[in-house]
Amino acid sequence: MPTVTLLDGWNLRPYQLPLWDYLRQGGQRAVPVWNRRAGKDEVCLAHTSLCMLEAPGTYWYMLPQANQARTAIWEAVNPKSGKRRIEEFFPRALFDWRETDMMIHCKANASTWQVKGSDNYGAGIGAPPRGVVFSEYSQSDPMAYAYINPILLENNGWAAFPSTPRGHNHLERMLQIARSDEKWFGEILTVEDTRVITPEQLADDLRDKQIEHGEAEGKALWMQEWFCSFNAAVPGSYYGDVIEEAEREGRMTTVPYEPQAPVYAAFDLGAGDATAIWFVQSVGYQVRVIDYFERSGITDIPRYAEELSKKPYVYAKQPLILPHDAAHERLGQSKSIARQFADFGYHGKVLPRSDIQPGIRAARGMIRKAYFDVTKCARGLDCLRNYHRKRDDARKCYLDDPVHDWSSHGADAFRYLALGFEPSIRPDLHAARLAPRTASGQGLPGEIPSHRPDAYNPWKLPSQ
Repeated sequence: MPTVTLLDGWNLRPYQLPLWDYLRQGGQRAVPVWNRRAGKDEVCLAHTSLCMLEAPGTYWYMLPQANQARTAIWEAVNPKSGKRRIEEFFPRALFDWRETDMMIHCKANASTWQVKGSDNYGAGIGAPPRGVVFSEYSQSDPMAYAYINPILLENNGWAAFPSTPRGHNHLERMLQIARSDEKWFGEILTVEDTRVITPEQLADDLRDKQIEHGEAEGKALWMQEWFCSFNAAVPGSYYGDVIEEAEREGRMTTVPYEPQAPVYAAFDLGAGDATAIWFVQSVGYQVRVIDYFERSGITDIPRYAEELSKKPYVYAKQPLILPHDAAHERLGQSKSIARQFADFGYHGKVLPRSDIQPGIRAARGMIRKAYFDVTKCARGLDCLRNYHRKRDDARKCYLDDPVHDWSSHGADAFRYLALGFEPSIRPDLHAARLAPRTASGQGLPGEIPSHRPDAYNPWKLPSQ
């Protein structure tokens, strides 16, 4: 029987060596933000296959969505070799493949490797993982890493986040952490660094993208894929432009909670999915979005009533803004969600059922005038930035329907907020709290001092 050498025929490219050395020397958190076709996933897969032989354990490869797993990785073929990608890194002579659940077993020990989706990160947790690759992390649910990280810490495990950018979101913050912590690996490589295609091919790809997507969006996609631009908008985004407008105007900032102004809470209620809550108040002429909360796996209303009580806020007499189904009695429950909240002293309005497009227009209007606390609302703002339309690739156009993914819960809750919140005007309260600007630099009436965290644009990127 011939000897099988793992990774036989696979060669590292020179620019891949720093990441490879970091991982092979025991590095535990790597954030390679490399251009398309640079081989970032190949390095992570090769490292994983060696780990399975060296350190028996459970290893995961997490795509943004579980329904992408089979075509994107399990059945994907390397056009250069003509082999399935997993065959190159997990040869059948050393590993057993289980096609039904896309799992690979190491023949030499008890190690397993499985493809999963970040949209269902808590399902079938089983044996705790020793290593996880979050492929295309910019499009993944960041709650997946938040959930898995304590398990990795307990197991002394590692995680890698190979990705290209997709707007200002959790990948950018993760890269900022990696670049500021000497124990992490963080790197941006563009096509100018990797030279994986020629300038002529690069120009052709820009032309093709602009023909298919339009001049502006085609250029944005091109900048994301080849120049790792975080400034390029999310394709098909509902709110990207108005959020950028709010950033330019200084309305993404540090927003103080005003104890004299009542707080309202808008919900998107999840049964199997996450529940999202936005907290908002009117202060003078301003709408202040002061907080955001999201949690999966909780289905009982008492737990959410407890979360409301934990917040240091003085709520309105009827603070809740609930979706239409909160008035319905659910299977196995004798009371509607609205009545259950009322039992805990939280009353409010249940919105009528309505089409999604008027709500999206209302949400865009609210973003155009509201102030957002960038720290407390970080997760919710990521949801708004990444909420986008479905695309019909055959017709080469976007549909009116949104994609349902991790960003949907926060975006839906904000839509309900925009439809149900009725801001009040309190000039007396506003004047008392925000004094006119003086020579010492105090704020003007109606202003909160502008502050844009470095995380929004901390690196020099190619001009667009």
